[in-house]
Amino acid sequence: MKIHYHSDHLGSASFVTDKSGNVVQHLQYLPYGELFVSQRNSNFDTRYKFTAKELDNETSYTYFGARYYDSELSGWLSVDPISDKYPSTSAYMYCSGNPVILRDPNGMDWVESENGDITWRNDINKDNYSDLLKEGEIYRGITYARTKEWNNNRYQGAVVEVYRSDGSGLDYYTPNEFGMYRFPESGRGFERYTNPDGSNNGNNENYYINNKIQHADNYISGTAFANFYNTIQDFYNETGITIHYGDISAYDPSINLGHTTHFQGNSIDIHYFDTNGNELRGPAAYSQADIRLTNIFFNKAQNNGFTKNYSFGSRFTHMGNNNQIKHKDHLHIGL
Repeated sequence: MKIHYHSDHLGSASFVTDKSGNVVQHLQYLPYGELFVSQRNSNFDTRYKFTAKELDNETSYTYFGARYYDSELSGWLSVDPISDKYPSTSAYMYCSGNPVILRDPNGMDWVESENGDITWRNDINKDNYSDLLKEGEIYRGITYARTKEWNNNRYQGAVVEVYRSDGSGLDYYTPNEFGMYRFPESGRGFERYTNPDGSNNGNNENYYINNKIQHADNYISGTAFANFYNTIQDFYNETGITIHYGDISAYDPSINLGHTTHFQGNSIDIHYFDTNGNELRGPAAYSQADIRLTNIFFNKAQNNGFTKNYSFGSRFTHMGNNNQIKHKDHLHIGL
């Protein structure tokens, strides 16, 4: 079954829908992650619940990568590996006793060595990497994407590597015959455009290649794929907000999907969001968008190489044009 996760501000799954947008599971939680509501209309029961971490249904423990968490006890089952860094806080306390606002990632993150290899380090996280990394090592965070030239038994050529947030390895994406990669429909910190009822509103284009109808509009260049993914992660790490993206490019980027810039897979449309991170739609979206959060997103995008950026109303500060009339209902980033 192809499913889509719709998360709250902590990343916890609130609704799970199928590929048609039908709700298959509804979830609510008590402050420390104990299940309060779990409604299903099928046998499907997602493993990824509180803060998108995997729940072991046999033990009711949640696996965070570095250790297990018991939501019924509201505490960890083992000592924080870096508890010496926080002597004033219990080594078993979850998120310093503030689970409504804070979330614990893994306590383990990705590090790139001087020779370009990326490994999952159980002693490194965002709070201590500057003290522990050796010269030539680069902190890459809980999840990271990059382009890489492969020459192995799996693939020969340019791929996009995405290092998973649970440390279990990487996913890799290969290009089609036009050199385009298909960006995922959803993941940590992102989903496609949705309708007001929460159903998916992406992949709504119709075009033909070799007399075969196509619908997907989320094809992207390799560089833009990695840069967009890392922009999303940088923004999500700071704000906990899930963005909703729309048009990128067609399977064949020379096909015009009704845009003047979306031809080479280097431009992406994103719905505005309000103070609570809610997806905004319609021609008044720009006026309801949170200025601080939108500027943070543009800043993260610019740090990842996006400079051809558009919005409307002269409300936001970013490179590009901040008063383009076409962008009342969505913002735009481009390489």
